[in-house]
Amino acid sequence: MAIIKNILVPTDFSENSDFAMQRAVELAKVFNAVVHMVYVVPELTGKLGEIMRYDPKNLRKDLEKRCEAYFQEQLGKLPEGHGVKIETHVKVGVPFKQLLKYQKQMYIDLIVITSKGESAIEEVFFGGTSLKILRYAECSTLLVRKPKYL
Repeated sequence: MAIIKNILVPTDFSENSDFAMQRAVELAKVFNAVVHMVYVVPELTGKLGEIMRYDPKNLRKDLEKRCEAYFQEQLGKLPEGHGVKIETHVKVGVPFKQLLKYQKQMYIDLIVITSKGESAIEEVFFGGTSLKILRYAECSTLLVRKPKYL
């Protein structure tokens, strides 16, 4: 039997991400694993980045503060998560690249990711991210979908 110690769950704070998080928590209980919940903010580059003129270090601090409320809200929907160690992280950059980098750095054994994002824009963004994670991850990946009957 495979040993799973670390589970990565990319989130966009959507209902679909809630469902992926539920599955990750269920697996974490079975394997006594740590769940790593990660939100990646796309980095502004090129002309848009120049126009916005932001400092990535300050942006990350601000985003971590703002995202903490979202993380707590999402975790509040998981009463079954009690007793499971859950870490939350905010990254800035190209989402699939940041997630794959995190996977290597943290020795992630399993990625649990949703197939759809919150909106049409998120779906395009997250769908593309999901596909790249499935293709390039160096660990097992579980793609979850929320059943239509739930």
